[in-house]
Amino acid sequence: MQFCFEKAWFALDLPNTIITSEEAWQLVDEGGGFFWNADRPDYRISSYSQIKKFDPVCKYYSYDDEREAAEDVAHIFFDIWRLPPGTSFRVKSAPFH
Repeated sequence: MQFCFEKAWFALDLPNTIITSEEAWQLVDEGGGFFWNADRPDYRISSYSQIKKFDPVCKYYSYDDEREAAEDVAHIFFDIWRLPPGTSFRVKSAPFH
């Protein structure tokens, strides 16, 4: 699970290395704003080769949508991935440029 932060917005990005096709389709089909990055050329934050290789599912947020982003992450962790409460996570941050 990756977050990309820009000046006016931030995005949640789920590449195919961490989410199954079935899980990705579930997110897209639920109608909560998730979409295939390849299907929305106006929302591409990755290069064409990265999109082709990782086929990410994304969702964009404005900076006053932090709660919605947190709820989406909790939904993925606990409803889709069925992780138990108290699961430990490794967090890493790095700039794109």
